[in-house]
Amino acid sequence: MSASPSRFERGFAHIFVLIILVIGVVIGIYLVQNPQIFRPQASESSAVCKASDPSSLTVCLAKAETDSSITQIEITKQITCTNKTECSFNLTQRNKPLTIFGTPNTGAGFKRITNYDYPLFVVGNLYEPDAKKRKEVRDVTIKDLIFDDTTASCDFITKTMDVCNSPIVLVTLINPVLDNITILHAKAHGIQIRNVFNLVLKNSKIVDSDGDGVWFDSALPPGCSVDFENYKLCPIDDTKISTIVQIENNLFAENKIAAVEVYASANAQYPSSIKGNLFVHNHRDSQYLFCPIANPSKGILAGHCPGGQLVISRSKHMIVEENVIRDGKIDAVDPIKGTTYHQQGLLATGIELSDTIEHITIKNNKIYNNTGAGIFADYVGEKYKVGSVNIFWNMVYGNGLKFAGAGYPDLERAPFGFGFINNIGERADVAFREAFIFADPPVCVPSTPNGQCSSTIHWYTNDYKDINVRLPSNPELLFAFGVNGKQVAPWVAPVGVMFALEEPATKSTLDSVFAKAEGTIIAPPTNNPTSNPTPTQLPTLPPISTPIPTPVPPIQTPAPVVTPKPVVASPTPTPVSRKTIILKAEPSSCTLKSTGLCTVKISWNTDAYRTEFDSGEPIKISLRENPEATFAYAASGAQDAPWIGINGATFEAYYKGVLVDSLFVKGIKP
Repeated sequence: MSASPSRFERGFAHIFVLIILVIGVVIGIYLVQNPQIFRPQASESSAVCKASDPSSLTVCLAKAETDSSITQIEITKQITCTNKTECSFNLTQRNKPLTIFGTPNTGAGFKRITNYDYPLFVVGNLYEPDAKKRKEVRDVTIKDLIFDDTTASCDFITKTMDVCNSPIVLVTLINPVLDNITILHAKAHGIQIRNVFNLVLKNSKIVDSDGDGVWFDSALPPGCSVDFENYKLCPIDDTKISTIVQIENNLFAENKIAAVEVYASANAQYPSSIKGNLFVHNHRDSQYLFCPIANPSKGILAGHCPGGQLVISRSKHMIVEENVIRDGKIDAVDPIKGTTYHQQGLLATGIELSDTIEHITIKNNKIYNNTGAGIFADYVGEKYKVGSVNIFWNMVYGNGLKFAGAGYPDLERAPFGFGFINNIGERADVAFREAFIFADPPVCVPSTPNGQCSSTIHWYTNDYKDINVRLPSNPELLFAFGVNGKQVAPWVAPVGVMFALEEPATKSTLDSVFAKAEGTIIAPPTNNPTSNPTPTQLPTLPPISTPIPTPVPPIQTPAPVVTPKPVVASPTPTPVSRKTIILKAEPSSCTLKSTGLCTVKISWNTDAYRTEFDSGEPIKISLRENPEATFAYAASGAQDAPWIGINGATFEAYYKGVLVDSLFVKGIKP
């Protein structure tokens, strides 16, 4: 027989139930008053701050520093900057994810003109010298933006960053991501980096920087300088060195110094990575900030020195793989001697290995057609802290040397620090496929009454046999073809146009670029009744009916492309001595339309000159009546001239500056 609960036990149970009821009521009241506790966190991430000019972007950045609900800043158009007062953009504190991006298909980004004495976009604490006062900046993504410094001259080497500064500076921040960024004509380095942890740079294009495409701070302590003559090195300044970098699937082309000069530490578990990038014709000007003091007896010129397209220095635990590094050549002209620095013996290397590098693996890369070595080591020997550099399974051919180092024409015989396995020459069955396209300028200023302007489309590919450039808006029209090249589009309109890089065999789009006209129209000269209408009065869609081949390899010193002006031609062309006809017109004369203009197709071919011309060398075709206007630049091809008037025009074909053919065409009244 069981005992019944005591009075004490019954009282305790009642009290316990009452406590549970009170707690339930309190929780219920709290949830009624605070229902957001069960809402998804994504509700915060919906806040987007939009910017379309310097002042609105400054406001957005200031908000993002203090308001964590701002998770995105959208730049809706190209922002033009003329001075640092209006356009020095800074983000100095942020500890939650933030994405700064451009609206698709608008040309969104920045164009600096007139002055370049300021970094355009600074993320991190560049201006706070006291490390204890620096606030944390982390998890910032910058994507889908264009930084165009235009082709204006600045002379970064002579005038320094006080006058010519970089468009992007990243300093003392964590987990930054740069994705689909285009940087054109940077007046110093394209991107300047110091003390950054876990950087990702991907899917971007950095072209024609006056300095490096990407420059990591060299980690030299204050007051320390390198003794090049005796190879005495400086210790690493840990406050400047970056840690763990990922540089993948980018184009680096035509940069005056290196494409990438990297100084980064990492570890075996989380190594740095440089992977799947295309490096073309970098270190094309031998000027450099840290060239040795002049020593003519050793062939060292003051302020000029050889160098690599990819420079690795003061780095640990890095894997360099699946990159293409090609066409390195220092072809800048010495203004005193009138010859290129290449002709004076300065060479461009594929990969340059400098001091204090350990646990570096270079594997499965394609390195070819560089005037210097495929891989060159500046310092060889244990005392220079160069160790565990493994060079495996690379395709290295067509360079000045295969592997070399200071004091070692054959680096494979160096006694310390380097290991080599199965590095081969060219193999047709191994493909390193890369493809990139960009517009220059991406946003052009209208120059015709209907608001059109000219942009030059450039493309670089590797290991593709055929490449087409098409307009998705008009897929039947083939704008151009060729594995590398450029072509002017003088009919870019305010609505914009997309150019797609296509592999014909698969019809797959490899890359694309958007160009548009924007800004105040630059009015053309007023025509009188007897003059020809200006050739810039073209229809919205391009009148090109025949593709335009482009030179291979890419044009390294391209002539400027200018839309032809109205011409007054001589009816009798100057006769030119030649083996065979280079230029042809179809028809030889055209019937004028109501506009006073008509179209002829100009074609040219150098096949008959193959014993005299280098294979694939481009022909420059210009107009005698307007010499600064380049009509075309390619080894062979055909192109419409839809602006022929009653006075005609004379097309002249030049090979390496020598006139090899000319052709006169004119319009005839119906």
